[in-house]
Amino acid sequence: MRGMVTGLAGSAGLGHTDAMRVLFLLAMLIAVIPAQGIAPPADPARALALALRRIGAEGRLLVVTAHPDDEDNGLLAYYKHGRGFDVTLLTVTRGDGGQNEIGEELFEAIGVLRSEELRAAHRYDGARQRFTGAFEFGYSFSVTETFDKWGEEETIKDVVKVVREVRPHVIATMSIATSGGGRHHQASAFAARRAFDLAAEDIWPELGAPWAVSRLFDSGGGPTEPGWRVPTGDYDPVLGCTYRALGFRARSFHKCQGTGQVARLSAGNPRARSRGGRRLAMRRGAPPPAGGDLFAGLPVYRDPKTGVLSDVPADVWGDRGAPNAADPEGCARRLEGLLVASSSGMRDSVLDALSLAIPLHIEGVASTGVVLPGDRTRVRVLLHNRSARPISVTGAFVQATLRRDQGPHLVEAWAGTLEPGQRRIASVDLTVPTDADAWTVARLNRAAGKDRYVDALDRLHDPALASVVVRADCAGVPLHLAPVPVVHRSVNPAFPDAEEVDLVLLPGVEVRIDPGLLPIPLSSAEALAPVAIKVHVKQREGHRCRVRVRMRPEAGEDGLTKTFTARGPHTELVRFPEVGLAGAGSRRWRLSAVLVDDEGNEAPAVACQEVRYPHIRRVYLERPARAEVVAFPCVVPSDLRVGWVDGTGDQVDECLQLAGVNLHKLSADDLVQGDLSRFDVIVTGVRAYKVRDDLKAAHPRLKRWMDAGGRMVVLYNKSPDMNGGAGARGGSPWAPYTARVGRGRVTVEEARVRVQDPTHALLRHPNSIGDSDWAGWVQERGLYFLEARDERYQDLLQIDEPWPGNKGAKTGSLVTASVGGGSWTYVGLALFRQLPAGVPGSYRLLSNLLANPPR
Repeated sequence: MRGMVTGLAGSAGLGHTDAMRVLFLLAMLIAVIPAQGIAPPADPARALALALRRIGAEGRLLVVTAHPDDEDNGLLAYYKHGRGFDVTLLTVTRGDGGQNEIGEELFEAIGVLRSEELRAAHRYDGARQRFTGAFEFGYSFSVTETFDKWGEEETIKDVVKVVREVRPHVIATMSIATSGGGRHHQASAFAARRAFDLAAEDIWPELGAPWAVSRLFDSGGGPTEPGWRVPTGDYDPVLGCTYRALGFRARSFHKCQGTGQVARLSAGNPRARSRGGRRLAMRRGAPPPAGGDLFAGLPVYRDPKTGVLSDVPADVWGDRGAPNAADPEGCARRLEGLLVASSSGMRDSVLDALSLAIPLHIEGVASTGVVLPGDRTRVRVLLHNRSARPISVTGAFVQATLRRDQGPHLVEAWAGTLEPGQRRIASVDLTVPTDADAWTVARLNRAAGKDRYVDALDRLHDPALASVVVRADCAGVPLHLAPVPVVHRSVNPAFPDAEEVDLVLLPGVEVRIDPGLLPIPLSSAEALAPVAIKVHVKQREGHRCRVRVRMRPEAGEDGLTKTFTARGPHTELVRFPEVGLAGAGSRRWRLSAVLVDDEGNEAPAVACQEVRYPHIRRVYLERPARAEVVAFPCVVPSDLRVGWVDGTGDQVDECLQLAGVNLHKLSADDLVQGDLSRFDVIVTGVRAYKVRDDLKAAHPRLKRWMDAGGRMVVLYNKSPDMNGGAGARGGSPWAPYTARVGRGRVTVEEARVRVQDPTHALLRHPNSIGDSDWAGWVQERGLYFLEARDERYQDLLQIDEPWPGNKGAKTGSLVTASVGGGSWTYVGLALFRQLPAGVPGSYRLLSNLLANPPR
């Protein structure tokens, strides 16, 4: 589902525009509206109340997990908001190998999406975010495989670096002991334990000064093992809910992983206290006193007046108690008194709270959301003194980094005194030089031979080009004012209010090769086919550039070059000579584009992929202008009438169309009341039963269509979406006979595949499927296999998983059954990953599944 998203920023693409997309956007709109008043604690009163808790609280917690959505947001919220501690979440990967339930982003792009979902979650739980350089290569049943691909020492060093920078008193991580899958979790826990030990040693000085962590806990532990509970079920009157409820709200932003519905679980009584809370087991260090907290007995509180550390909170406010955040002026007076009495090392936390008690509201709004080199945009800066005191603004600036080799550029907007309640709006022009190159894009470049990123940012990418920076004081007391991103606002019906996006700087010229993967099926070893690709050039009107496109065989032979000149926005159809197999089983070519200046110098061309949904900040991912061509022997059925039902998160339909299959997208009307006899075969995209209620409603009609000779191919669905009964444990109401979708999978892409019936038409016609068709697969063999419970099903494959955690022959990856004069076939094979990667066997097999049976 393309939804709000993607492709070359601003260029035309293959995005769907049918009613299903509108329904998806409406669902997303509903999902981002806070329920039961649970909102991020960013309003002035709650922010001030929480800042008061942080005075004197110096505990530091580091939580280490494997993927976005592994974290316990309630635990993060408890220590950040409830205790006032510094809380950092280290997510070892960005979730790059995960599935996508709301769009088509995969690999690096879904890593960017999931990182932004973490940012959205942290608006609620308050945690800081860090990453290692590990790339999530996909689900794994082996810690050994995980570290082989990530690089064990590199990953541990990444964690040690974060430990030495954060300097936590306590680390909390995942369980290292499990018999299940998802061994990235265990690898992350192992890395956390090793970092606990090694961070204190005098090694790797380039990673920072040694730091000894006091304790490490994990989420494991049996019922008889001592455990320590974090009271996430406690109600917090400042937050207006329990920490667990706030955590549910935070977790609901991991929407591409299907957690949007979790928000509904927090819709009960927000004052309800859950018993116990989160239980953790002690793994390293001296245990806390019996019945104590994770930090019990550690010197994590400092008396702001004396500077003395203690294991219990200091009596900061005396008999009068803490100030009332609902009375900011009274609060400010109390804080001023504390500031005078505070030791020098404690002034910052007092000033943080005092700055919230003397609120200065700041906004920066740009006239456009995107600028290019040579552009100018008007930025309106709003300053509103919401306090009862005059505020002296020594300078309000628009700050932007425009060149990589230079520091921030400052443009002053206003300076002066704001009386109580006074507003000031100032406008400045931000001029972008023609040689600006500090694009506001995320860069994720993978290392050769490892599932790791090279020089990737180890924290959240800043998606904003500019921010408003204000230096101000009140009666000589400096105010701590965080930079405010400059945004652009516009009307968009998909957003609750005006749509707000960060101001970004993009390249003046973007180049994208379309398609990114061109499959060329050849019906015989002697057949030839031309190569024709489109090169999209995005640049402003009147601008001219030269683009050179190279096509090189993967084997390293001399390549071919085509050069053209583009004026303004332009699409060039680039043709290369016919290609063939030349005696090989398959052949692959790599295409790349460069920009050529007037002196003949070449510079890499890039495009910027926009990732944009209502629940996250808009972000761009830099993509090199590259593509691939793959030729392979394959008979694609001709004159086939194929109906396609869109699911979520796959490009299978586009790949089939590029291979020459004529698809007709089925709307709700087509399914519920259209003439299905027009189609020989109907294919449902991945997870279609999750998002297409019309598909479920049409089930009786589809059954009659199959009885009459129609053939239905169902690409994989997750268990809860395909099954019925309590907890989705019952049989699937959408299968023709008794069956259910299980959680069986094979994660090793090279795993041995054994054909159960080599004579079956699906494995013989029109392409004979052999061992070579299982070569070159990426990430995994398959997932969510069918558990057939009726003798009318035929299981065509067995796949041998080698890892002990999932060892054995797996069935259910390709299951078919006759239904009247037609058939129903379930495909658990991960074709949605193989086709975009240009794996020849996936095209040959899917062509067989589509083909009319031989007569």
